[in-house]
Amino acid sequence: MCARASLLALTLVLAPGLGGCQTDQERALELLAGPGAGGGASAREALSEATRLDPSLRAAWSRLAELELAESRWVEAEAAASRAITLSDTEARDHETRARARVALERWAEAEPDITREIELGAPEAPARTRLGKVQEHLDRADDAMASYRRAIELDDANVEARLALARILIGRLDAASESDTWEGDDALREEAHVLLRAASAPSQGTPFAEEAVALSNALEALDQRAAALAARRQVAEMGIIGLLAAGSATTSPFGDATALGNDTSALGALMGDSIGDNFGFGGLGLSGIGEGGGGGEGTIGLGNIGTIGHGAGTGAGQGYGSGAGRLGSSTTDPGATVRITATASGGLEEALVLRVARRATGQLRFCYEQALRSDPALAGTMAIEATVNASGTAERARASGLGDATLQTCMSQSIARAAFPPAAAATTVTVSVACTASP
Repeated sequence: MCARASLLALTLVLAPGLGGCQTDQERALELLAGPGAGGGASAREALSEATRLDPSLRAAWSRLAELELAESRWVEAEAAASRAITLSDTEARDHETRARARVALERWAEAEPDITREIELGAPEAPARTRLGKVQEHLDRADDAMASYRRAIELDDANVEARLALARILIGRLDAASESDTWEGDDALREEAHVLLRAASAPSQGTPFAEEAVALSNALEALDQRAAALAARRQVAEMGIIGLLAAGSATTSPFGDATALGNDTSALGALMGDSIGDNFGFGGLGLSGIGEGGGGGEGTIGLGNIGTIGHGAGTGAGQGYGSGAGRLGSSTTDPGATVRITATASGGLEEALVLRVARRATGQLRFCYEQALRSDPALAGTMAIEATVNASGTAERARASGLGDATLQTCMSQSIARAAFPPAAAATTVTVSVACTASP
């Protein structure tokens, strides 16, 4: 009797456990609803166990993918999202997760169809279009990227990222076009860029986009000055200096005001002074506004104090400027000193574009070399200047090596650091080589 009672009691105790045995699917769902709903290592372990117990549980794969993405585990996030999509291609969130992982892995071509699909499945379109534009930029499809950014702005007028990205493309195109002698200024594109930057300026303050907004505004201002300078040159060509002055459509200033005229292509301001840097058009006939200063372009000549074909002062010690002597002068201190510039680039900017920007600094680099020749007339060789150009077009950490002259290295590296590169989708590693030769 006692034995029977004991057996009955044991059966009653074990009955709930026997009746509560879980299947793998039930246990997987329990894990998904428990620790898997949170974050961190415990959640990853729970979700991984859930996918092991029930590989067909799409929600577990989807949640695991999001968790991996949040912890910057890009490869794992892409793999989990792919499993979720294979099980059911109906969730925009899974395509967004996989697209973000592929963008982080710089697999741009694979990310594009995921973004397109998430838009089809009803994802918030403005941020998706912004991501799509970024991908298309990296695929060198600028027109498509511009269309995506414009659509994103149309859907969300406060989309700062899309506004800056579109402005960046416009400014890059303007900068490339402005190198042509036939450039007309592209007023419509410049105005569009101004509208974009005005709308993005205030909202970008205190955000990761603030620095880019400032850099783009500075680049656009430089293009405005270039357009104004070209317009002034066209007026000079059509009417002449005296005709413009007589018509009252141009002004001169003893210190080169923003509307002072001239006809030099390598500076926006004076061609005078012993140091490189911003310089005003003393004498009233420097080009337009403030420019590089400290040396004219190769072959530049002057006409005394008038300077209608440039400023005869050269780099400070040249002939042609003084107390009204008015004789022709050379644009360089030493006509026998030459620099030849080449460049390599890896990253967001094309090599040809980097070379074009570097060559704008030819006058500054030659001036650096001429200064060094004063103390070492036999100095010759190649200077290598390495720099990283960030996405906003600013050169960072410019360092020069070669020729064994620290002062010359500093002067040349600063010249490249001051160069205004166009914005790009990614940073660029730049090496500028300057071959320096002095005639005996």
